[in-house]
Amino acid sequence: MTKKSIFISTDYNNSQVRVLDIEGHAVNLELAILRDVDTQKNRPRFRQALNRIGYDIGRIIVQELINEDFMVNEVTTPLGTAEQLSYAKEPVLLSIIRASIPMCDGMQRAFPYAETGIVSASREHGH
Repeated sequence: MTKKSIFISTDYNNSQVRVLDIEGHAVNLELAILRDVDTQKNRPRFRQALNRIGYDIGRIIVQELINEDFMVNEVTTPLGTAEQLSYAKEPVLLSIIRASIPMCDGMQRAFPYAETGIVSASREHGH
């Protein structure tokens, strides 16, 4: 299997933007399923792939938050106390209506205590 070059627009050279399908993440496995023509005709399978992508991206974000913006909590265990890393602030997950709903569901599994919201928008056709 040969690697092929992928053009990345200079618009993505911002440290806040990640192009996950060119990085070595599990997200790529689900993207291949999601992009498949047969999967796109199978709505339950399509939603399942979106859900898994949401969870995979959520886990990537969790790891980055812990690495960059963490705090140490003391946790009581059956054997005493232990220090445990956690992220300093719980994120807010906003779903933009339609395909992101199953993806947001997957993200909620990665961030079970996160607040959630929905952004609804419409576009004017014919302009």
